[in-house]
Amino acid sequence: MQRQAGKNGCKHEIAAQKVNERLVELAEIKPGQKVLDIATGIGEPAITAARKLVQLAGSGNKINANIGHVLATDISSQMLTVAKQRAATLGLQEIIEFRESDAEVLALPGSSFDGPF
Repeated sequence: MQRQAGKNGCKHEIAAQKVNERLVELAEIKPGQKVLDIATGIGEPAITAARKLVQLAGSGNKINANIGHVLATDISSQMLTVAKQRAATLGLQEIIEFRESDAEVLALPGSSFDGPF
């Protein structure tokens, strides 16, 4: 029974990743843009967006804030801890900023974003 649960979990992760990739595709993210991910959970689609920014910048570019920026917010500090670890493991910590915040009272004075999720 445990093995079956693992298979289903993997199927759900694959399906979720396809949805994240489609969201990023539809957002038409360009190099240097600022992206906002509200209620990121464990970091998606923020991580997929950051990967896209790196890909668009080309393999010769060092990962840095000039490639673009993703602000990922969530109300759960536990979810953000996982998201930060995932981003760091992938080397995306320079592109993604994680912020604990309630989406209903998200304070972004003077901020503008090119692609919201």
